[in-house]
Amino acid sequence: MKNSQDNGNLPGRENRLDPTVCGVNATPHPPPVMVFHPPSLFRSGTLLRINAYGFLLLTPVLVAFLVVSVLPFGKVTFLVPALVMAASLYFLPFGFGNSVVTRLVRRLQPQAGRTANSFIAQLAFDPRLRHGWRALLEDADDVGCLTVNEGELVFAGDAVCLNIPAAHIREVHCQNIGWRGLFLYGPRVHVTFSDGHQWRHVQFGERSSLVLPASRRVAHEMTSRVRALVNRPG
Repeated sequence: MKNSQDNGNLPGRENRLDPTVCGVNATPHPPPVMVFHPPSLFRSGTLLRINAYGFLLLTPVLVAFLVVSVLPFGKVTFLVPALVMAASLYFLPFGFGNSVVTRLVRRLQPQAGRTANSFIAQLAFDPRLRHGWRALLEDADDVGCLTVNEGELVFAGDAVCLNIPAAHIREVHCQNIGWRGLFLYGPRVHVTFSDGHQWRHVQFGERSSLVLPASRRVAHEMTSRVRALVNRPG
């Protein structure tokens, strides 16, 4: 497992999203490779903008409760908050700041998420790579482009480049994100792989959708492609 944290040895920005940076070689089953860089875009200011979308999504709900608080008690006092809350849930991915994430990732790689095997995604390690207030604000350790290539899984992000050959993947399964997504947001792909010394666990979650149906569709498509990669003969 390669781990580069020396700023003097960082590849240029134009190379950081090239899967070849991840160290693929000509051996039949090259080992997984992780390369770390200091984040350049997914930083504190970006995290605050992402979280601002959550407050924006709550604004109509708060306004609805203020309105019904001055209305006579009746059906309207139940229907208005219920309808507004349902609409807010429908746009839950928007409240996750996915539009900010999409713009950020496409600044790094313009074609991210535009092909069938490419997804705008977040990466989270288990245990987490980030700690403290940053981990509380955002459950992603990095965001970037997840590509399911022939025989390998490649994540090219703002701070992490990860290449996992299919031969080293032990398990792939879906995992609901729980209360953070109100049990409705598209599930994440949990991948267990061997780095040659120990089992490692990572989660990939889609971050391109703006509404719940799209979130679930993209998440299941991403899971299906990763599973197909692992189950492919040979």
